[in-house]
Amino acid sequence: MLAEDVGFEKIKDAVKKPLSSLRVAQHTGCHLVRPKKLIEKDDPENPTLLKELIKLTGAKPLDYMDEAECCGNPIIGVNESIPFQMAKEKLEHIRAVGAQALITVCPFCHMMYDLNQPRIERAFNEKFNIPVLHYPQLLGLAMGFTPEELLLNELRVKPADLLNEIQRGRE
Repeated sequence: MLAEDVGFEKIKDAVKKPLSSLRVAQHTGCHLVRPKKLIEKDDPENPTLLKELIKLTGAKPLDYMDEAECCGNPIIGVNESIPFQMAKEKLEHIRAVGAQALITVCPFCHMMYDLNQPRIERAFNEKFNIPVLHYPQLLGLAMGFTPEELLLNELRVKPADLLNEIQRGRE
């Protein structure tokens, strides 16, 4: 893991353009913290490691309701209405606290919130438009990489407003 192999100090030292104007939500994901008896890196009911990593970028991680809930993606092949409902509720909670983006570390969760967000919006006739970035993309922005270098143009939910906010925060 990044925190163990690289360490907080080296990560902090790599940040050249802090993202201090950003308020983000985080989704740790089940695969990073469960099963608890085998993976003792973080508390599955109150995960903090991703929040600490986000703080290193200068962005502010926000607390929100049902933060530790599963994304629901593992059952999407069986019944997509259940994970869509789960994701919709999480996106509502994220929007309610004013998060400008959702930060993930699990590719499966990232797919649920980015790739499926337009489908969720259509299913519930609701607009979220919450960009979803993998933590390395957030860190890359703080290190000074361009959005193109980080392939942010490949995201389903385009982060134009987020990138504009970052630019305004640096002026």
